[in-house]
Amino acid sequence: MALSEENRQKGVFVGSNGNYALAMACHAKQLGVPLTVVVPRFIPLSVISLCKDFGAKVVVEGKNHVESKRLAFKLAKENGGTFIDGHDHIDIIAGAGSIAIEIVEQVKDVDTVVVPVGGGALLAGICIAFKELSPQTKVVAVEPKAAPCFSSAMKSGQPVRIKAEHSLASSLVVSRAGYNSFNIVKDKIDKIVDVKEESLALGVLRLLEQEKTVVEGAAALGPAALLEGSIQGSPGKNVVCILTGGNIDSTVVGRSVEKGLLADDRLVMFEVFIPDRPGSICEIFEITSHTGGSVKDISMEHVFHQFGMFTLKMKIVVETRGLEHSKELKDVLCKRYGDDLRFYMRQMSETRCDGK
Repeated sequence: MALSEENRQKGVFVGSNGNYALAMACHAKQLGVPLTVVVPRFIPLSVISLCKDFGAKVVVEGKNHVESKRLAFKLAKENGGTFIDGHDHIDIIAGAGSIAIEIVEQVKDVDTVVVPVGGGALLAGICIAFKELSPQTKVVAVEPKAAPCFSSAMKSGQPVRIKAEHSLASSLVVSRAGYNSFNIVKDKIDKIVDVKEESLALGVLRLLEQEKTVVEGAAALGPAALLEGSIQGSPGKNVVCILTGGNIDSTVVGRSVEKGLLADDRLVMFEVFIPDRPGSICEIFEITSHTGGSVKDISMEHVFHQFGMFTLKMKIVVETRGLEHSKELKDVLCKRYGDDLRFYMRQMSETRCDGK
């Protein structure tokens, strides 16, 4: 809306991992502005399809967000268009601040607001608004441990380039914090914490099971930090977690649920060597069933193991009710199979029946 008519006609160019691309595509269609979106090659097909449905031109290029953004900037320069940085543009930051206004209007006496952070535009907007409208509210930023670009900037006193790894919070995996965002945030933020990948998956699972809400990994950062204990809340205090989006591929939802179950000690795996004869397999399932476990996956191997040709190696994944139930299943299986069993669970990693 801030563009001149001439600049509108020349078009807008953006680079994005997904959310920003969808938002820009939606508004570009409403405003009649030509939009070119550059996305990395790993982007879910659903995002590409949605952007095209909104009328955007989609260029799939680059192995990460940084490369896609560079190409978007290059295309804008070559075509005389306008490049808009979703992580650092002043108008984007101002728009993000409107979320804080809504929170202040709808929630009384917010003690802490928890904000996912990557490049920093959302965090910057939230900081400005809260420090003006509710200065007593603490602003806590949460980032994936795999991409700590904002905490690195805070430690260095300026945005620095880092080597970001893959993360479930893919929309926040950037190599450097925005300069405008950092300079706004550096004196206004109260705390910044990072979250492990398994906690992210558990956050997605908790929101799905308890709140009946499907969110992407970045949106689960706040709840994940609370589950880890990184953010201390007190009874009666109002802690607001901003759930920043539901842009998650259906395949990733399934994978997140499984990883979340593992992080919650509700998914275990064991390997067992049994005689390759009638009844042996049935016995394993009977033991698992009698202890209340639910078999999720099985695989069998006749050849690639160190035992004889009449020995079968089985690998079985079981869903349990939690840590104590998993330990109960392990004890029952150990009693029957002894040293022929290898048991895997989050709390114990790989264990044998002798505890080694």
